[in-house]
Amino acid sequence: MRRSLLSAGAVLLAPFLFAGEPAVAPVATQPPEPPRAVLGVTGTYLFDTDFDRSIASVRVARVGFDAGFRFDLSGPWKLQLDFYGDYSSYRVSNFQALVPGVTRSPISDGILLHIQPLLGYEIRPGWRLLAGPTVEIAGDERASVGDAIRYGGVFAVEHAFAKFGELTLGISILTRQERSTQILPYFRFRPYFRLFPNVEFESRPRGLTIYYHLTPQFAVFAQGEYDSREYRLKRGASISSGIWRESAIPLSAGVSFRPSRNVSINAYAGISVFRTVRLDDRVGHTLFDRDVAPTPFIGISTQLKF
Repeated sequence: MRRSLLSAGAVLLAPFLFAGEPAVAPVATQPPEPPRAVLGVTGTYLFDTDFDRSIASVRVARVGFDAGFRFDLSGPWKLQLDFYGDYSSYRVSNFQALVPGVTRSPISDGILLHIQPLLGYEIRPGWRLLAGPTVEIAGDERASVGDAIRYGGVFAVEHAFAKFGELTLGISILTRQERSTQILPYFRFRPYFRLFPNVEFESRPRGLTIYYHLTPQFAVFAQGEYDSREYRLKRGASISSGIWRESAIPLSAGVSFRPSRNVSINAYAGISVFRTVRLDDRVGHTLFDRDVAPTPFIGISTQLKF
């Protein structure tokens, strides 16, 4: 599983990350053309942090990628392909404080791959229906792909407001391992304007980034997002074929260097709040459900769009 997911990420990616546009006039007279492709990589380190009311602690090192492509099909049809994935290295200390009698942590590595194609159909000028399946594979590097796969879909409506922006609203549905289906709002806004000449923002279904441009090459930014993941553990682990579930809201600020219009290199630091970890056995019985103290983290990223 590790070889297949990492090789897929390598084929899709170049080591670059999103670049915001240099500071321009606050209002665009024509809607900007969205990028046809976005490629990026990121690396994040979450420092060792205690579980609530426990001597157990966890630290995580994570490298990931994202890729998005847009295609104009015949007539009113458009296609959008989004991919993201990451590899996480977990180190859990004093695990026996979480599950008495189990001394070895059941998780050491986790791999995630998320695939989201969206097909859009323009029902009338300015209005588009969006729908597409979701496939996510997440598990220990030696877990069975069949046990680690999840399915779902996105259903949304997109409206283009003249001289204002494109607003997308809908729902995202994804099955869960041994649990009820997860339903989340799906939101995205691509503005045609800037409230101030040096301020812009980028939204995505689970997060938002706000940039303040100091010069055309340098910007500072703040961002936040919702992160949720669940890994199927391998057979033969200390909790065989269990499910490690984790959610958090990472908040960060950083500096972005943009050597050209479409390329950026970013460094950031922040804190992950409302972080929870839950461990279930193979049939869904909860072994522990703990909050994790606010977790400081650092990271670097780079992105390319064209």
